[in-house]
Amino acid sequence: MGELYPAEPATNLMMGGIGVSNSNGIYANSINPALLARNHYTVFEVGVNTELKTLQDYRQKQQVFGGNYESLQLTLPISNRWTASIGIRPHSAVDYTTKSYRRLNLLGVDSLIYGYEGKGSVTKLSFANGFRIGKEFYLGLEANYLFGTVNRNVSTQNMSDGQFYKIQLENLNSYSDFSFKAGLAYRHSLKNDLYVNVGATMDLTSKMSATQLNRFAIMDLSGMNMINADTLRNTYDFSQNLPVTTRFGLSLEKIAAWMVGIDYSQTDWSKVDNNLGRSTKQLPVSTKWSIG
Repeated sequence: MGELYPAEPATNLMMGGIGVSNSNGIYANSINPALLARNHYTVFEVGVNTELKTLQDYRQKQQVFGGNYESLQLTLPISNRWTASIGIRPHSAVDYTTKSYRRLNLLGVDSLIYGYEGKGSVTKLSFANGFRIGKEFYLGLEANYLFGTVNRNVSTQNMSDGQFYKIQLENLNSYSDFSFKAGLAYRHSLKNDLYVNVGATMDLTSKMSATQLNRFAIMDLSGMNMINADTLRNTYDFSQNLPVTTRFGLSLEKIAAWMVGIDYSQTDWSKVDNNLGRSTKQLPVSTKWSIG
């Protein structure tokens, strides 16, 4: 599916990425759906993301600069105990292009070009609800619809025989399914507008439905026009394993003055595979601490 976008919006990233236990009514919390219930005003948020990446080995170095929208989210209070939110944001993306050259011994010149290209993305459309139960206990559920396509190509072009085309192996994955996340939070008053907050979230979905198509294609040099194509494997269904994340948060807050908190998250990557026909080493469980 590509590289996953961070779950934290800009308002949380400015505080070190924390947000499992802390929130307020000025911005919408997209980390823990339970804390939406603290929003009593209609909020519309727009986020933009830019990034600079460096790809390097012992011989070459490549820098890529790009960007995308980070989120579009509308939060609506339904009652004094129920707040709903709807939004759209990128979930993952693939965007790379590399080339390598092979010298043919017969000619003694660089005459064979290998191209590796991957493009595509998965978008997440979310609908979340947060509820206040009792005085300061919160529950939330987020439903997401994930959809998108990712295309990975490997191409070769023989420059020695005057070819004006390239042969390309295409691997096209299409994704479409629902995922869910649950959250809870508790806010306890100490004294003089001083509160201690605790929260937790858990992904409830570990798989999503997908389809894959494999084919050979003959393209012109621009890569835009297809001359001929031969399907190697018709479109078939498979399940894409997803990383599952569990988060915990603790924060201390003085109303309208200051707040300090710490978050811990654990993501299980052990069942995630690349579905490209190659075996890969099992990925470990990753952990992350955030303080802000």
